[in-house]
Amino acid sequence: TQEKLADYLNISYQAVSKWENGLALPDITLLPKLANFFGVSTDELLDLNTSENKEELKKYEEQYQELNRKGKVLEKIELSRKVLDLYPRNYQWMLNLAYGLVSYCSTSEQQKYSQEHKFKEEAIALCERVLEDCTIDGIRHSAIQILCYNYPDIGKKAQAIKLAENMPDMLICKEALLSRIFSGEECLKQNQSNLIQMIDF
Repeated sequence: TQEKLADYLNISYQAVSKWENGLALPDITLLPKLANFFGVSTDELLDLNTSENKEELKKYEEQYQELNRKGKVLEKIELSRKVLDLYPRNYQWMLNLAYGLVSYCSTSEQQKYSQEHKFKEEAIALCERVLEDCTIDGIRHSAIQILCYNYPDIGKKAQAIKLAENMPDMLICKEALLSRIFSGEECLKQNQSNLIQMIDF
């Protein structure tokens, strides 16, 4: 809808309506965001190369992983916001931001900062958007995980339970299914991995 596109781009839906009716054109700075929102290359809009976007996202992902290894959560949050500003409909980066927001709670100072800046509320809103718009199961499941862990803290325990109850049963998860498909050494390794994960959990 016009409203949803406007919401993602932080503009008014009236502006989108004017574009559709030919009464106005988007600001040129919005064209890359529009292309990324619709998952098409700016090639189709301004004759740019799509491989540049993939390379740029790959570099951002490398930066994110490096910050993650160093435990620099605020920097991960800042990077995720920067990427989402460029690629407003990138659901993986919505998750990256949400994970950063909910993980900034290791110390009492971090918890206070997180509360003051409403990190949990922002993460929940991002995950709700993912569930509303994304069709990729793996990304949706990660969003559900974040919501199930955080909904109870904001008085939405019933919604967390409903989400959890709609998830696949433990016996039909990826790991359990692979252990039934594999045989011999592959099966043994998968079962060992499953056991280690369960003990760790």
